[in-house]
Amino acid sequence: MGNGSLSKRRPRLVQSSSTNSNASALAPPISVEPATVQESFGVSSVDGDLGSSRETTPICSARGSTTVAKQPLSHLAVTQAPVDHRLSVTPDLPASSSQVRLKSGLSQHTTNPPPTDTSSGIGSLYAMMDLETGIEDFPKIGSSPAASTAAVRLRMLLNQVEKGEMPSFVDMKACLRYATSVLENVSRTESQIRNDDEGEDLPDVAGEVVPDQVRDWLASTFTRRSSSLTRRESGPGLTLRGVVQAVRMHIKLNTAYKHAAGLQYTETVRDLFQRVDDWSFDVFFLNGVTDFQPLRYMGFEIFRKYDLISKFKISVNVLDSFLQQIEIGYNKHSNPYHNAIHAADVSQAMHSLLWQTGLKRWLSDLEVYASILAAIIHDFEHTGTTNTFHVESRSEMALFYNDKSVLENYHLSAAFRVMRQDEFNILSSLSNDDFREMRALVIEMVLATDMSSHFQQLNAVKAMISGATGPDNIDKTKGLSLCLHCCDIGHPTKDWNVHETFADRLVEEFFLQGDREKDLGLACSPLCDRSTTLVPESQVGFIDFIVKPLFDVLKDMLSVILPLPLDSQEISAISEDDRENDDKSDAETDHRHSLWLETLTTNCLSNRDHWKDQCKPK
Repeated sequence: MGNGSLSKRRPRLVQSSSTNSNASALAPPISVEPATVQESFGVSSVDGDLGSSRETTPICSARGSTTVAKQPLSHLAVTQAPVDHRLSVTPDLPASSSQVRLKSGLSQHTTNPPPTDTSSGIGSLYAMMDLETGIEDFPKIGSSPAASTAAVRLRMLLNQVEKGEMPSFVDMKACLRYATSVLENVSRTESQIRNDDEGEDLPDVAGEVVPDQVRDWLASTFTRRSSSLTRRESGPGLTLRGVVQAVRMHIKLNTAYKHAAGLQYTETVRDLFQRVDDWSFDVFFLNGVTDFQPLRYMGFEIFRKYDLISKFKISVNVLDSFLQQIEIGYNKHSNPYHNAIHAADVSQAMHSLLWQTGLKRWLSDLEVYASILAAIIHDFEHTGTTNTFHVESRSEMALFYNDKSVLENYHLSAAFRVMRQDEFNILSSLSNDDFREMRALVIEMVLATDMSSHFQQLNAVKAMISGATGPDNIDKTKGLSLCLHCCDIGHPTKDWNVHETFADRLVEEFFLQGDREKDLGLACSPLCDRSTTLVPESQVGFIDFIVKPLFDVLKDMLSVILPLPLDSQEISAISEDDRENDDKSDAETDHRHSLWLETLTTNCLSNRDHWKDQCKPK
């Protein structure tokens, strides 16, 4: 497969027209232009900070096209109706579906202003203010009507958010900047007044405790501020209560915006994610109820579960854009097996392993982040063929990576190239040191998914744990690499219905490779000849010689690392019956990994028996 040159603009997502369950790919409306693999970055060539460039990009608005400093596309809001959850925010949407203005006027979908009340001063401003009024038309900072104008604009923004009609980021940013400047000016003015009248300030009593009329009487009677109070009463100036209300409105608006910007779940998806910790989670059902977007939803849920969005200051829109872009890459070749469903399954399996065993407490937040990210991207833009196929067919990819872990190197390079673009850069908040640590760990974990290194990896972990006495003796990179390898090929340890579906898809992908090899005049790779391959026998062998020994090593490694002390949240979740049956030390120690591994072993042996029953008699 040649390298794909990624567009600088994130393509919009559209629903696949295919009804074939195997063709779950989302078809992007624009094609990825081919480019030689030499144009891509090698694994070791992506270095330094991400997202440091600031180019310019044309932005279409209702008033024409202009050029502004390039920002992540998540900053360009879209007013949608009805919502298609795969719509991406793009800078070139027609004005009818997205109004992006460089002035701070609100969207044309803004809610109507409240009835005019000319007696209040504020109501008259609603009546007078055109929704298209730009920030350059606002009253000058420090002037009498500035505070009321700022309050009106904040109220209009809030009304729009509460109606579910999100303003554009440009609108909101301009209005909040203006309101902030007004508040800062008021703060400086009041500070100067306090300095001038030092020793005459009233105690700082909240308005809810002392009514405004009493406060004003106290100020006019016991301080020298009667003139300033008179000035405030004569115009629509800002009172202390008004400042507090404006700040509260700002906080409420910001909270509402973040909530609306997040990925919205249907009731079915919410119910399904109640079981997201289960090892045998049905990712095929997730694919159906998310309109063929399993990775987008699963990735978002896992980031939410570990609070990675908050801990690493990840923009919700950037995360969503990243997940959609990665999902497009997984569905690029319409593979039966190595597609977005497999990526979502491996990501969920990594979460289940970390969560159910308590292994997450062994890791730092950055290591948890790296583990989840490695699972998400580990097969990005997979070609549906093996490394052996690339080497034997002398593909451009094999030539570029010198026949060494060809696909794994490409997955890493392509995924990190995506994250170099601002609109997909979920690593932008990391320091240089954290980025290097994150990148190094992700690289090692993904490279370890190369099946040709399977036995070498197992022997290395066995040697590491042979003399280990505790978690401090375990190399985290090797340990997490083994975990990802288990998640990658661990479907035989899941419930039969999940395992059988994955096995059928993988076998079909192998057969498609065998068909291509025959067309190219190459010898069929093992298990790739549809006319001779014995599927049940191959699955029995796969379980006996690969999967079962792999999970035995995982069990031995976890027995060295675990159990770890429970955190306070997990302790509180222990039932009262457990607390009565166990002493304190047992109640505060996590032994779940033993039960979790026992379930996996039971599934593995049961699935082996299913395949054994289907084997042809010798």
